[in-house]
Amino acid sequence: MLAGLARAVGPALLTWAVLDGGVAGWGALALLFALVGLLVPTLTRRALAGGAGQATKDVPAPAPRAAARRRAAGRH
Repeated sequence: MLAGLARAVGPALLTWAVLDGGVAGWGALALLFALVGLLVPTLTRRALAGGAGQATKDVPAPAPRAAARRRAAGRH
């Protein structure tokens, strides 16, 4: 339900921030994107580690799909 609410209200808030918020709206939007960008590596490590509170720095990056298919087919 919360995701549905975010999908309904999100576009309206974004439109308001950009059109009616002026420079402050653009600044707030830029700040939001910067903060989310800083959180992405931590959240990704946590997700790959298997859940909240288990973030680790030694989780290997997932292989790209094409490389994984080649390995599965026996071609390197």
